[in-house]
Amino acid sequence: MDERFVPLREWLRPADRASRDELREREPEPASCPAEDTFPEEDERDDALAEVRRFRAALADALDAVLADLLAAIARDVLARELALAPADLAAIAARARERCAGDDPLALRVHPDACAALANAEMRVVPDERVGRDDVVLHVRCGTIDATLEARLDRVLARFGAA
Repeated sequence: MDERFVPLREWLRPADRASRDELREREPEPASCPAEDTFPEEDERDDALAEVRRFRAALADALDAVLADLLAAIARDVLARELALAPADLAAIAARARERCAGDDPLALRVHPDACAALANAEMRVVPDERVGRDDVVLHVRCGTIDATLEARLDRVLARFGAA
């Protein structure tokens, strides 16, 4: 293409034979179709298709991993917002944790010191622990502990959906 400025009136004026010949000289030759024997061999096409399939599979795997992380991040953000609006029902969380202990008598319930008042009516010993989050409960039984922290509960929910 010509780099110099060409006024519109020159483009629109009737072309004489000399200017048409000049334009033809500047036009590139049209591309010709390749000969039959210049196409890639069947093995080369198969290799290219296999490479495309591998790329697509890697892309799908990366997307699955990102979607799982994204779902977990969204769930955590929504829970944080909800907990800012209304605190967790620690008594209900403790009751569900107690149901999970399968007949083993709970020894103690560790909660944040600010949450002790919410569990004043608990049927077990409540131990204040600064290391436990405000919306978390850790139940101690004879054979170990039942982690009912927000993180553990969320991980269980996400695992059900294959996102943890």
